[in-house]
Order: sequence, then C-alpha cells, then structure tokens
Amino acid sequence: MKEFWVRLPFAEKVKFILSIIAGIAGVVFATLNWNATNVHVLVRETTAPLTVIIVFSMLIGYVFGYIPHLSKLRKKQHELDEVRSELDELKKM
Repeated sequence: MKEFWVRLPFAEKVKFILSIIAGIAGVVFATLNWNATNVHVLVRETTAPLTVIIVFSMLIGYVFGYIPHLSKLRKKQHELDEVRSELDELKKM
C-alpha cells in the first residue's frame, strides 16, 4: 500500500483525502439525522430513517461518479496491452 501511495500523483492524493473527508462528514451528518421520513420510490411509499436515505444516496452518487473512471481505466489497460504486444513482436525480431 505504501508503494501505491508513493507512486500516486499529488492531484490523486488530494482527491483521495478529500473523498475520505467528505465521506466522514456525510456519515456524521447522516447519523445526526436519524428521524424516520416517508420516501416515495416509484409507485410505493415507505418509511425509512433519514440516515439510511442519505447513506444510500451517497453510495449511488459514488457509483455513478466511479463509472467514468472505470472506462478510462479500461481504455488505458487496452493501450497498455497493445504496447506490450508490440514490444513482444519487436523482441522476437
């Protein structure tokens, strides 16, 4: 883990630390709001604690924010695979 952190660019370190701070602040905010409230989900109405709604919303937001990052990672992995195959071909020559 230490090796990963050392190789991580400064901007990514800042993003990571701010994400942790935002997550902690969100959890603290959620635990302070434990009152039950009515929630309309599609065609149903249910009662749920506000904390659960806030944490669930944070998780959904994180997932939707992470999806574009996954596509970038897959594209970079594909490029890396292409470069490796070219390198293997050059080594064979």
